[in-house]
Amino acid sequence: MLIVALAHMSVKNIRLNRDLQGKNATLRDITSFVSHQLRAPVTAMRWSMESLLDGDAGDMSDGVRKEIEELYKVVIQNAALINDILNISRLDRGVIEVKLIPTHLLEVAERAIRDYRVPAEKAGLKLSIENPDATITVTADGEKLAEAVSNAISNAIKHTAQGGITVKLRRDEKFGYIDVTDTGEGMSPEILAHLFDRAGIKGSNTDSSQSTGLGLFIARQFTRLMGGDVTVTSEVGRGSTFVYSVPLVV
Repeated sequence: MLIVALAHMSVKNIRLNRDLQGKNATLRDITSFVSHQLRAPVTAMRWSMESLLDGDAGDMSDGVRKEIEELYKVVIQNAALINDILNISRLDRGVIEVKLIPTHLLEVAERAIRDYRVPAEKAGLKLSIENPDATITVTADGEKLAEAVSNAISNAIKHTAQGGITVKLRRDEKFGYIDVTDTGEGMSPEILAHLFDRAGIKGSNTDSSQSTGLGLFIARQFTRLMGGDVTVTSEVGRGSTFVYSVPLVV
């Protein structure tokens, strides 16, 4: 009788597990669909605001510009949030694709900082590329690498009170590197130990009301799919440096 009862329990557990897997898959599909639908209008808003800030619609008062800059900052934050949700859904389903082609690191760096020039300027921070004349060509997915690098830039702006953020390009015999260095508050060893965990770390340089906390986890997954990695060094009160590495073109 005991054996029969255990067998029934085992079958029941298998069925429950199967049902849960099915529900989780459905939830991931719904999340991906909704996030995808939100992406287009947010992108359209971003382009419109960039056009206004560039003066395409004519001059505007300082007060109006300030309001648009604030709205632009929120749009960029929400765009990053939507991308995080889409990316984690795709990673969970195993449908993330990387297009590995010859890619210039300078183009990646310029794309990564594009959306953050206005927020950095508004925060009184200098955002610059170091060694922009270096010709460094890597094998990578430029769009995904730029998205990964932009995560460190976004976090640096949130957690740097003064000074700036430098995006440095360099290489060695095998890899090209993008170093994102800030003069911010830095992180403790306890936070660094779990910084790239999927669960995220509350109270760290990645914590924000407009963040999933998954940005660095996703960034590491992206770079590893390209044959590279993301590492970090940091000290409380002395800032942080995130190093993104990807293979050079052979």
